[in-house]
Amino acid sequence: MFEIPIEIDFIDGEGCHIFVKALLNDTYEALLIIDTGASKTVLEKNLTEHLIEKIEFDTEELNNHITDKLTPEQREELGLGSEGVVSVGVSKGKIDFYFGILPKIQMADFELDNFEVAYIDLSNVNDLYKALGKPLIWGLLGGDFLLRFQAVIDYKNKKMILQN
Repeated sequence: MFEIPIEIDFIDGEGCHIFVKALLNDTYEALLIIDTGASKTVLEKNLTEHLIEKIEFDTEELNNHITDKLTPEQREELGLGSEGVVSVGVSKGKIDFYFGILPKIQMADFELDNFEVAYIDLSNVNDLYKALGKPLIWGLLGGDFLLRFQAVIDYKNKKMILQN
């Protein structure tokens, strides 16, 4: 079991974002938002593209990589087809995104090698954060990571607990 310190930042007095500090590839200190609503861990393309070993897919392979468990009806409802994958949530409209392998991520005494991530342009998120006087965001720690390690967010003690 690993206990990783988190930071809680209240936004507009009504909501909050949860942050975790990470070290990417033993070199880059990064601030990540813990995002239980994000299905996949996503890193900021402009900051991390040089750190990630890109996975090349053609459109059909990419759709299959993401949606292989969806029924044809679910794929149609989500608008997935020959044009590629559509992502919503961090931007308006379609988002160009890529998959790759992050060689190493560390949070406190937790380390993970060769973690598959998506990376996209999060400049709209960082522009908003900058306007609010908030720090630069390197990415979103998503549901893939949180589920894999059975993460528990302990708000009272400001820590995220991960299982081996």
